[in-house]
Amino acid sequence: MAVDQDRLLRAYARLRALRDALAKDRAPDFDMSYVNQFHGALDHLRQVGMDVDEFMIPGDAIKESASFGRYVDRSMLLAQLDAVIGYFEMSTAEPKRPVGFHQP
Repeated sequence: MAVDQDRLLRAYARLRALRDALAKDRAPDFDMSYVNQFHGALDHLRQVGMDVDEFMIPGDAIKESASFGRYVDRSMLLAQLDAVIGYFEMSTAEPKRPVGFHQP
């Protein structure tokens, strides 16, 4: 398997696993460990030439509290995860083959 293909598969696996784990967590906010995992998966995609910068969690979305430390809203992280997974799936999908007869 080529290195780029391996990185793509690893990034996708990390994104899906993170999305699945976060879907089970009902917390209203997520700590920075989840953001770091997300950004790590994006780094894999960037290394194979995919432009994924717009999916990064922006600095102004990261909040801080004395009791919780640095965190991001649940909806922000899940939306960015869904967006990059959707982008990844569309960009790597094989074109659908037409079925049936078509007029010339």
